[in-house]
Amino acid sequence: MKPHWIVAGALIGIVTCMDQPTPAQAADVVEVANVGSISPISWPYLIADREGMFTAEGLDVRWLSVQSSAQLVQQLAAGSLNIAGSTALVDPIRAVQQGAAIGLLRLEGQKAPFALVGKPAIKSIQDLKGKTIMIGGPKDITRFYLSRMFIPNGLKDSDYDLVYAGATPARFAALKSGAVDAVILFPPFNLFALAEGFSDLGGVVDYAPDLPFSGISVNRTWALANKSIVERYLRAINRAIEFFNTDANRTRAVALMAESMKGKPEDLTKTYDYFRKIGFYAPTAQVSRTKLKEIINMMREGGDLKGEFDVNKLFVPGLTLAVD
Repeated sequence: MKPHWIVAGALIGIVTCMDQPTPAQAADVVEVANVGSISPISWPYLIADREGMFTAEGLDVRWLSVQSSAQLVQQLAAGSLNIAGSTALVDPIRAVQQGAAIGLLRLEGQKAPFALVGKPAIKSIQDLKGKTIMIGGPKDITRFYLSRMFIPNGLKDSDYDLVYAGATPARFAALKSGAVDAVILFPPFNLFALAEGFSDLGGVVDYAPDLPFSGISVNRTWALANKSIVERYLRAINRAIEFFNTDANRTRAVALMAESMKGKPEDLTKTYDYFRKIGFYAPTAQVSRTKLKEIINMMREGGDLKGEFDVNKLFVPGLTLAVD
């Protein structure tokens, strides 16, 4: 059964079924959300659904589509969701610092695949002085990425104006409408923009090659009460990422995403190849303290995180495979 995606505001618990329970035994229901409509950020979830990996683990995964990573974490902390997929790492860190009962289960995007794209007349980052740029939010991870790109190019916060839209498709639409001068986009939307004549102003990975992007977060109370379900969910995602990272599955992975997004296979092939080139999806479930500390230090430098933060507070005992 193809996944259905429902757009929901914060703290709304409407869900829609992806997999049907097996005839022999009712599957365990898991309520999960991701940011935005189906896109390459959700490739492992699409693979796990369409290739039967959730079903094989006896899971009935029910999905929400939420407009931003911050809203996703709010729902997770409130107990409206069990699991949040592809969460920008700044959001669970911020939430745990504020006492939210959530945890990080696994890294997903171990690189930052975003690209900065501008109007055709804008040829460099320096040309953005005095311009309006759209990112995810004032405390979104894209704000930190933008700083990593702008500081080496001599731009200060006072040199440009920021406006916000939580999901990449909305930012792409704003660029096309002429409402903003530049946006940060997730693939393949940067490819769509370049095909329409917009300017490539560089990728985040060129400035911060080792900075992780996203992970799977969980409501800690629910996870500790349902360890078997969480373990099975992670096994399905691990298998899906292994599937994605296997050369022989390239054509199938692209076809699944092209069908679900109604996108061009050639664009999604380029996205797939780029993800593989940079090693986007973390191949194992191990969560590196060193990589997380990079995000924590970045947040502290930006004034978003005050005082000390114990990285171990992010982990769920018995479920997170934390390593140094």
